[in-house]
This record gives sequence, C-alpha cells and structure tokens, in this order.
Amino acid sequence: MKEDSKRKPGIHITDGEPTPLNEDLLAPVPDEEVDEAEEKKDEQAAVEEDQQSGVQKVMEALSDDDDEHVSMSFEAFLRGDFFNAANLRRHVPFFLMVLVMIILYITNRYNSQQAMIRINELKKELTEIRYESMTRSSQLMMRTRESKIVEYFRNTSDSTLGIAPQPPFVIHPKQREK
Repeated sequence: MKEDSKRKPGIHITDGEPTPLNEDLLAPVPDEEVDEAEEKKDEQAAVEEDQQSGVQKVMEALSDDDDEHVSMSFEAFLRGDFFNAANLRRHVPFFLMVLVMIILYITNRYNSQQAMIRINELKKELTEIRYESMTRSSQLMMRTRESKIVEYFRNTSDSTLGIAPQPPFVIHPKQREK
C-alpha cells in the first residue's frame, strides 16, 4: 500500500486504468440530460451527413464519368447524345475559349471597319482641301500677272503708278583705281 500514499489527489489507479475518486463524478446523470445530449449528437451527425452527402453529390457531378462516354458519330449528334451533362461539362473550357475568341474577332473586325471608315473620310477631306488649295493658288496667279495689275491700275484713278516708258537697266558703279 505504499503506492496509495504516492497517488495524486482525486485519481486512483487500479490495473492501469485511472478512475476518479470524487463521488460527484460517479453520480448518475439525469435521463433528460442524457436524452438531450443524444439528440444533439444525432442532429450534429445528421448535419455532418447532409454536408458530406452534399459535397459527395457535387464531387460526383463534377467528376468525369468514363461510363458515360458518347460515341461521336453523326447519328449520335443528330440524336442529341453530344449534349449530355458529362460531355458538356468536359468541354466547358473549350466552349469558353471559343466564345472569347469569337468576341475578340468581332471586336477586332468592328474596330478595323471603324478605322477604314475614318481613313476614307480623311481621304475625301484631304482631296477637297487639295482642290481648294489649287483653286486659290491659281486665282492668286491670275491676279498677280503683270497684265492684270496694269489693267487694275488703269481702271482705278486714284493711283499714279504706271508702266515705265523705258526698260530697266543695271547701273554699274565705277571702280576706283588706286
């Protein structure tokens, strides 16, 4: 019995199993508490089971089933076998990629058509501006001809300018000898 003096207070070890010495812990639990505890455990188990079954259902839906492999023949396509859920699920990334490529193609084509329309408008505007420039340049050339200027001064009486009776000549300065 020397072991009994070395034991920890509140726990008695017999045959390698700890047993509480406190009598309150050994008191029977009322049936109501046991029933409530069992109901809670059952509810928790049911919730966990529902969650697990829900997760399993999702995993089964997302997993590829080789059993449902559809033969790709023209007749099977006409029957609509191609459009079953497993086959569509397997090809979703491809369909998304094709959809993105179609959208990019349409966007690119629209932008290029808009650019071509703008280029054609600018070409027309440039042509009109060139024609207007050539018209103004020819009008200026016509107005600045010597005959037109002489005619203008003859018709206006307020100007004393006229054509010189002698042709112009160059005056050469004399060089000094040293």
